[in-house]
Amino acid sequence: MACGSGMGAITAALLAALESGDHIIADRQIYGGTYGLLTQQLPRFGIETTFVDVKNPDEVRAAYRAGSSQVLFFETLTNPLLAVADIPTLAALAKEMNLKTFVDATFSTPCISRPLAHGADVVLHATTKYIGGHSDALGGIVAGKRVFVEQARQVAATMGLNGSPFDAWLNVRSLKTLPLRMAAHSRNALAIARFLESHPKVKRVYYPGLKSHPQYELAQELMPNGCSGMLAFEIHGGLPQAIAFGHAVQGIKFAPSLADCSTILSHPASTSHKAFPPAERQAMGIGDGVLRLSVGIEEVDDLIAELDAALNAVQI
Repeated sequence: MACGSGMGAITAALLAALESGDHIIADRQIYGGTYGLLTQQLPRFGIETTFVDVKNPDEVRAAYRAGSSQVLFFETLTNPLLAVADIPTLAALAKEMNLKTFVDATFSTPCISRPLAHGADVVLHATTKYIGGHSDALGGIVAGKRVFVEQARQVAATMGLNGSPFDAWLNVRSLKTLPLRMAAHSRNALAIARFLESHPKVKRVYYPGLKSHPQYELAQELMPNGCSGMLAFEIHGGLPQAIAFGHAVQGIKFAPSLADCSTILSHPASTSHKAFPPAERQAMGIGDGVLRLSVGIEEVDDLIAELDAALNAVQI
């Protein structure tokens, strides 16, 4: 079922599954827009959320409320630090507690990860991102069993969350090249992650295709066709040096978006995750010096040369 945006799809799906008095267990590292929905809007309808680290099953169990917990919500790859969700384990845990498993798979797309095949109940995509892929169309998708999707469709129709016909046409157009684009995004991102990891001015790189990533083995198991085009990195020196790097980059756009064919740089603390209180962002590991790179499908040697020049211009 298609909606007008990714947040529209998430809203329709959650309202189709929940009513006043219900409870959500959600990963602490979720998209800022989703965090705002769960903390600012749904409580007005009597729906509460407990945030946990879904990498720790004991935290998930501890958050469970008998009689009110209904949904376990997480992302295949978190934004911006690229933690990998163990979907089979979490789906099994949710079934044990009689919860519906909601998975936002925007970062991975069906080319990289298929949560329904691993036991998830509902999968969500912001087609505005990789599925559209050209930053020219908005949209969101709810996928799951027919009965539930029809319930979500009724919510979307009643609340005006429907997408426009032209955006839908553009998103369907883009599906024709999605496998080719995701392969190129993933290939380029891995090459750039390896470059950044070797650069002396880079403190840390977050990309599940790197062997240094704490969930590398899980990523290889669940995403054998690549780990998408998203990565994050932190420059030595923190925020001042991150700002200097952003000014030094000439050929890469700085924008609060992602998943275009062109490479885009962003600063999560001031864009996608500004809804989080600073202390919570820090606890999640999203420091003020963290930068997110949405790697495009350009010639990767050109991208590496641009990044190298910008890093060399930063004084540390």
